[in-house]
Amino acid sequence: LKAYQIIKTILVMNPRLKSHAERFSIKDYKGHCKIVIDNMPTKEICNLKLSSTAKKLTISGETYELDTISNIELSKYKKKLVDSAYSLIN
Repeated sequence: LKAYQIIKTILVMNPRLKSHAERFSIKDYKGHCKIVIDNMPTKEICNLKLSSTAKKLTISGETYELDTISNIELSKYKKKLVDSAYSLIN
């Protein structure tokens, strides 16, 4: 949930995406969760796989290892997150 809140904040801070803030949501699955648009799993902005041994963020098919779930760590992927979200909105 913390990761979702950080990522949603990153997305909403972008002027192109601010008006779409209510369309972002989280879909929770066993072992991972997706941040999606319009509550549709097919409109996946990113995928988070968080376990006690690994933390992974997948954006547009590219997977990144995360050290921690923090603002600083997730901010490294700001452009990729915004581009992924923007491509799904239109």
